[in-house]
Amino acid sequence: MNRFPTRWNRPWVEARLRAEQDHSRLPRSRLRYRLLGLTLRAAGLYQAGYRNFLALQTRHHQHRPAAWPAPLHGLSVLHLSDLHLDLDPALLPVLVRSIEPLEFDVAIITGDFLERCEPPDTASLQALQLLLQHLKKAPIGVFGVLGNHDSLHLATALEPLGLRFLHNEAVVLDTASPIALAGVDDAYVIGTDDLPTAAAQCPPGLPRLLLSHSPQLCHAAQHLGFLAMFSGHTHGGQICLPGGRPILRMPSIPRPVFKGPWSLHSLRGYTSNGVGACHLPVRFNCPPEIVLHRFLSA
Repeated sequence: MNRFPTRWNRPWVEARLRAEQDHSRLPRSRLRYRLLGLTLRAAGLYQAGYRNFLALQTRHHQHRPAAWPAPLHGLSVLHLSDLHLDLDPALLPVLVRSIEPLEFDVAIITGDFLERCEPPDTASLQALQLLLQHLKKAPIGVFGVLGNHDSLHLATALEPLGLRFLHNEAVVLDTASPIALAGVDDAYVIGTDDLPTAAAQCPPGLPRLLLSHSPQLCHAAQHLGFLAMFSGHTHGGQICLPGGRPILRMPSIPRPVFKGPWSLHSLRGYTSNGVGACHLPVRFNCPPEIVLHRFLSA
């Protein structure tokens, strides 16, 4: 336990590590994805799907939360999610080229840095270190949460490189007008999330933003007074029919928050399609994306 930062709650660390062990015993390539891959190859569509996988888009999205501080008008947040960087080495150069021309105040990563839920190998760490070199130009900082594919050992390796993980905790950002940024652990698979504890660390009266790998906590986030929520996990479906209807659904993710921008009363959210892909490096009718969010006051 000594290798983990003292701020990480010991019972949570133990629970997280147990959940990772259970998760790692599951087949890395689920049968349905194997069947999809075989079907796509038989139909002659696999290469088209692979080209789509590398066709990374940059999306621009504006938020106008209620009571957003005027000194923070124009605050920009670069949002990456679901990198799965170890699935295919060809993705990292594409991602770096997409980030290079962008300017942003804060960078956030909402989980699934890697495909394998195990301590990262040397090649994976080198890839993530290169990515962080391009993200650390954000003057306010780089923040992230773990996804269901990530190991806690990954956070231990990346925090010294300048990426602050928010494990059921919150920080106050050093901005012209202070805002609170909270993050929770994965709620979809790992199940060691604690949103009330993270919310309790947000000072009263400050606007609060939330990082959550999965968007399924949207109702709780709205109840706890968050203004904006950033998520991923769904990949937008990754393999979709024309019109964007996913072939494989996630029943516990409410359809209105499954992909793209959404709102729930005063809460404004965005569920990213993600940068990479899960199990298969293919996409159909669901392009990969990085998102540049800009917050505007009324």
